Amino acid sequence: MTLSSVRALLVEGDTKVSTRLIDYLESLGLTVDLAETAGQALGKVIGRRPDIILMDLNLPGMDGVGLLRSMGEIEAPPPLILISSKTLLTTQVRSRYPFIVASFEKPVYDLGELGQTIEEAVTPQRDRRGALKGELSEINMDAFSDPGVAILSQQLIFQDPKLTQAGALTRYGAYSKGLIAKWFVSHTQLTNDTVAGFVAYIPAEMEQVAFVSLMLQTYLNGLRRRRAQDRQIALQAEVILNTLAHEVAVSGLKVPVQIGFYTYQSAERKLSLALVGNEIKGYVRQNQHLTPIMLRCGRSLLDSPLMCAAVTRTLEPDSQLVLFGGNSSLRKQLLMDEFPGFQEGLIEGAYLQVE
Repeated sequence: MTLSSVRALLVEGDTKVSTRLIDYLESLGLTVDLAETAGQALGKVIGRRPDIILMDLNLPGMDGVGLLRSMGEIEAPPPLILISSKTLLTTQVRSRYPFIVASFEKPVYDLGELGQTIEEAVTPQRDRRGALKGELSEINMDAFSDPGVAILSQQLIFQDPKLTQAGALTRYGAYSKGLIAKWFVSHTQLTNDTVAGFVAYIPAEMEQVAFVSLMLQTYLNGLRRRRAQDRQIALQAEVILNTLAHEVAVSGLKVPVQIGFYTYQSAERKLSLALVGNEIKGYVRQNQHLTPIMLRCGRSLLDSPLMCAAVTRTLEPDSQLVLFGGNSSLRKQLLMDEFPGFQEGLIEGAYLQVE
């Protein structure tokens, strides 16, 4: 194996660990740059971008999760391999950040396997679609039984409350009486001019809510990767929601998840919306007025066959899609353009606006 043209960035604060890894990587022919903190690493990534990054999550100063969040804002970040203690957090960040191609438990005993993974990661033709599947198959709902783990797992995948992607501005608010929210919101960019996302209601216990949040986020990330690899994949919300329901059935999940899922093509302002469950409503907003999108649907993703309701329409100029569920008093905050992201308080619910 020759990797003489590959530049690697190792992000590791432990000198003994970094020395061992640098010796091995250089023996493969890689040029290795070392960053001992996340701040140093971010500067090197933004400056002379490496071909691959190997990093620990537990770093001084800005932690590894903060670095990953910053890298997520960079266009086409380099592939990254985690070398860290094996925890649920490792699985969480892999579900959230698709540029993470593999993870190794620290210390790495099989350096040969690490070398092979590096070679695969820097080979553009390599199909990595199965990388996350293997990781998720190793966990089950019992892993979320610790309240602290459940809280961390869900909070990690809540996003910035205001984000512009593919020419569309998406904003949201999610409210909960505790640090685990039964209302979960997420969104992503699918193509250069298309975004997708959802508002979900998860009526379950804390550990189940965290597990389902991870499952939904993983599905959305997977949809983004599959669409990048296959442009023929349909972007109609109804088709996507039926596929998601199939995934839920295969998983054996028994939580009656309700969800409103959309795709929005910003160039043509074309909206595709599908709903299942009566807790989430769709609206078209114009200034301070919300016009309901009248859809009748089934009870949850557990329905077999799935009874979702769907509509495709073109949004008028100066109008927005709104998905809304939960406490009706939140409507006032929505109309006042309050989009705080996740908030702990006395009420529960969520809303999302796309324009």
